[in-house]
Parts: sequence; C-alpha cells; structure tokens
Amino acid sequence: PIGYSTYIAAPELHECRECPKGQECKTGNCTSCVDCEKGYYKPTVGPQLCFPCPLNTFNQFTGGADFEVCIACPPSSGTDGPAKTHPTDCICFDTHYSVFEEAEQLVTCMACPVGAACDDRTCALRLENQSCTGLETNAWKKIEGDWRRSSTSEIFRVLDCPLG
Repeated sequence: PIGYSTYIAAPELHECRECPKGQECKTGNCTSCVDCEKGYYKPTVGPQLCFPCPLNTFNQFTGGADFEVCIACPPSSGTDGPAKTHPTDCICFDTHYSVFEEAEQLVTCMACPVGAACDDRTCALRLENQSCTGLETNAWKKIEGDWRRSSTSEIFRVLDCPLG
C-alpha cells in the first residue's frame, strides 16, 4: 500500500514496512522509501506522505525528518505558497527591498529609505527602473536622486541628489 515499502528477505518472505522519518512511498508497489523532497518533511515513522513546509518557510534539503527543517523567512518577508525550497523564495514586503547574501545564502529585507518610497508606500528600489506608478495617472515616475547598491553590502545609498 501507499506509505509502505516491501521488504523481501527471500522470494517467499514479503513484508510491508512503514517508511521512517524523512521518507515516504508515493505509489502502491513501492519497494523502497525515498527521502522527502526539498520543501517537505515527515516527523514520524508511518505510512503518511511528507508534509509541505508551511507558508513563509523554506527547506533546502531532502530527507527532512522534523518540522525544524522548515526555516522561517526573515523579518518583513514571506513566501507565495507552501513547500518552498530556497531562501530567495522569501519575498520582501512591498515596503522593503531585498539584499541577498551569497556567502550565507540569506535574504535580508531592508526598510525602504524615505526618498525611495512611492506614494502608495511601495519601495521603488524593488524595481529595476527605480520608479513609482502615479496613483492617478498610472504613469511611471523615477524617484529622485542616483541610487546605487554598495558593492560590498548590497544596501542602497543615494549617491547624488538633483539640484534644489
């Protein structure tokens, strides 16, 4: 049955065994349990299938045997669904922009600086063109100043402001 693997000690000896923590069988003729996929976990021995990591978490590894493998997204971010597999699946809220730290494989959400916030409170630094849409005109308007990411920290800084 689904959730069990068939153990064959000898041709005449067949035995169904429950899958261990972190493993599952998805088909009825399963001969061996397989690790839970990335984004999933299974905390018990038994016939259950692996559970998806919940909304606003991710799991980068296969074979998750405890809920603790589902890592919470950093503050001011969330996922667009369950069973996510990478830190970049955590998306910063509209009022923040993301900084991805490659070495640590972490996403940090930085609050939008005052000069980069749009009228609707979204952060223009989230967009490649660093622009806001006009609430009434629906036209794009670039934020004031020359905003650049630091090459070492990935944090935005305004380098130059317009005259006036």
